[in-house]
Amino acid sequence: MCSSCAYRASTEEGDEAYKAVKEATIRDTVELDSAARGSLAVGDVFDVLESRVMDSGIVRVRFEKGWTSVTSRAG
Repeated sequence: MCSSCAYRASTEEGDEAYKAVKEATIRDTVELDSAARGSLAVGDVFDVLESRVMDSGIVRVRFEKGWTSVTSRAG
């Protein structure tokens, strides 16, 4: 079972983007318990504006709609 929620992809313009490989929750802030804003569907592509590594080691990325994790909580 894949534990990744997204992987890096290139856009037609050559910019680096991420593509969701699993459904993932979009949150209001970097914190994992912040309010949910929606979800990413499998195949959604998004440009990363900022990234942070949490104390737990989970990588969180901010994009136009909010924050999500690059990997699931399971790793």
